[in-house]
Amino acid sequence: VEWDLFPYDEFQRRRLTVLYTAGARASRYADRTWYGKDAETRPLHSLDATFNTRQLWGDVRLSVQGEQDLGELDSYRAGVNGRADLNFGRHVSLSLEGGASRDRSQRSQPRGILSDDQILRLQAIQFREYRVFAQVGLTYRFGAIYNAIVNPRFESLQLSAF
Repeated sequence: VEWDLFPYDEFQRRRLTVLYTAGARASRYADRTWYGKDAETRPLHSLDATFNTRQLWGDVRLSVQGEQDLGELDSYRAGVNGRADLNFGRHVSLSLEGGASRDRSQRSQPRGILSDDQILRLQAIQFREYRVFAQVGLTYRFGAIYNAIVNPRFESLQLSAF
């Protein structure tokens, strides 16, 4: 089920969509998991809400996602992500991106040669973990302003510094 707050004719300029899905996931694992499984089918449901806006000054995107195993309610994944691209004139833009997530659905972790006690300790550590990221980028576009494609060799060029 998908729902959009704004009318369809405004879809390119702004949108707030909410998507709910329910179903099952069939998984076949390369190695036996922490739970002693080689394959399994689990019922799950998910929710994804996304807001996008495109303005003259730039673009903003914010999304919230969540997925939960209906067989084990404490098994879930949840996250929030955001991105803003701010335009400074025709050629220069600043990108800010960040997010956070938590994954308590470690069903596919391979067992390997670990003992039951080692697995329980690893599960306790992983179930407390969060992931957080942030990224800043500066883009300069060069070439003729009337060309749709200036030079396709540079489309995927990205420089990062940490």
